[in-house]
Amino acid sequence: MYTKINIFLGLILSISTNCSQSQTGYANNPSIINESAGTLAERFKVPDRYQRLLFDTASFQYYLKNLKLKPANAKVFLYNGKLKANQNIHEAVLDFDIGKSDLQQCADAVMRIRAEYLYAMCRFDEICFNFVSDGKPRCFLDFSDEKTDYLSFRKFMNYMTIC
Repeated sequence: MYTKINIFLGLILSISTNCSQSQTGYANNPSIINESAGTLAERFKVPDRYQRLLFDTASFQYYLKNLKLKPANAKVFLYNGKLKANQNIHEAVLDFDIGKSDLQQCADAVMRIRAEYLYAMCRFDEICFNFVSDGKPRCFLDFSDEKTDYLSFRKFMNYMTIC
């Protein structure tokens, strides 16, 4: 009998993490890393006695598993083009344009990934986030006057991370 696991995005992404490479477990078991693979699901093999959960191709889980990665051992750069000081705290680097401003950290990065998924699925009316200051939702379609082009989407996401 196999135990099912779903490798959660936060375990292996470089967006924001406080654990060192040796703490993730992958550094101590390189046989489960496929360095030539280009997605999360392909890069990280399932350890013995485990199996991946199968998800509908329209699900958020499927989207996460199939996020595009930069090549193995890619350097992590900050928004300003400088190298991140500690290059030993990530197992993979998403192939995402984060822009030229310091806007995506911690929860902002997760919001961006969720919003990118909803955008890719054309679920524009679901791209909404509550402001901490007043608890009220701000929605992409309201912000963009119903425009759904990608530039309007990115402007909305920048607005959400500034506020």
